[in-house]
Amino acid sequence: MKSLGTLTRTVELVRARIGEQPAASAESPPPAPDKRECPATDEQILERARAARNADKFETYWNCKESGDSPSEGDLALASLLAFYCGPDPDRIEQLMRRSSRVRDKWDTRRGKVTLLRYTVDKALKGKTEFFDWAAKTPTPAPKAFDVDQHTVDVQTLLDSPPPPVPYLQEGLLARGASSLLVGPPKGFKSTLAIQLLIANTSSKDLVGDWKAFNGVPKYSKAAYLDLEQDVALFTKRFTSFGVTKAPRLSRVGQFPVLDEAGRDELRRFIKRHGINLLVIDTMVRVRPPPTRGVSVFDSEAQFLHPLTQMAHEMRVHIMIIAHAGKRKDMDDPLLMIAGTQGLAASVDDVFVLFNKGDDEGGVTRRRLFVTGRHIERPGTYVLQREPGKAA
Repeated sequence: MKSLGTLTRTVELVRARIGEQPAASAESPPPAPDKRECPATDEQILERARAARNADKFETYWNCKESGDSPSEGDLALASLLAFYCGPDPDRIEQLMRRSSRVRDKWDTRRGKVTLLRYTVDKALKGKTEFFDWAAKTPTPAPKAFDVDQHTVDVQTLLDSPPPPVPYLQEGLLARGASSLLVGPPKGFKSTLAIQLLIANTSSKDLVGDWKAFNGVPKYSKAAYLDLEQDVALFTKRFTSFGVTKAPRLSRVGQFPVLDEAGRDELRRFIKRHGINLLVIDTMVRVRPPPTRGVSVFDSEAQFLHPLTQMAHEMRVHIMIIAHAGKRKDMDDPLLMIAGTQGLAASVDDVFVLFNKGDDEGGVTRRRLFVTGRHIERPGTYVLQREPGKAA
């Protein structure tokens, strides 16, 4: 007679053959939960850190205040504090680090196969086994009353200890943690210019003509192009016309939902998942939600673009939105060429207006680009030209 153990094993083998899963033993522990991704939002994590007993320590490192530590030691200290709340989720820790006042260009230099920032985050996580238990659903501490003094600083303090300079993807032109609006007439080289900027930030090729003034470009950026107006064949043809044969740091996205609240959440996840530094949305009309009834055009435009600007600031990326120009042509004030109200220009950090002054000659195509904004170090008008057989 077969023993009970042998019969049990036989039943399990038969079930395996017919694809039936055996019942879980009462003594078997449940599967370990996936702890790789933190379930809390960025704001929940920051709220916890600022309400903890060591909140003063967190604020010191988060705001890059004087602590007696070297920059690298301060970076590691902040990463370690964030690691407790984020758990073993290096992407989330890095995302939050880029929202702090500690951001510096050195973070994006290579340290072996990873950036210096990722190396620091990995070092902070090494050997850690205890993390904040978000599943315990402990009550969220009541938000502190607003204290204006926490947001006030003596100007002399800034003069004596200047904050870190604004980091740029393209020196003096494309700032990290900023938004921009690229405006031009239909079929007026907007997409061509956007592709050229993407190439300059993700490959060894530089810009041409007057754009050499902005050629201080780190070549390790990761970029994405929301190409919502042309098919993939046309994009590939246009891209290869620049002589580029390798682009491992650039992604093309052919479809994307409208950027309402759900769409923005998906965009945020996409940027985080792929580590994007530069995002170009081509064009605004393809992702703009329908207007809200009873809301003015100015407010409607601001309600659409302002959250994207906030996202750029928080995630330390540059988001460029491409839009069509209106029928008005005003070379003296290019901002008046923007279709719609001033709500568009008012809701972004920087504005690029592309226009044709009508001075093409000898087969040379010329376009002029007006640039202005908070982060534009050399505002003014620049000439872009393309000679026969050459890319612009």
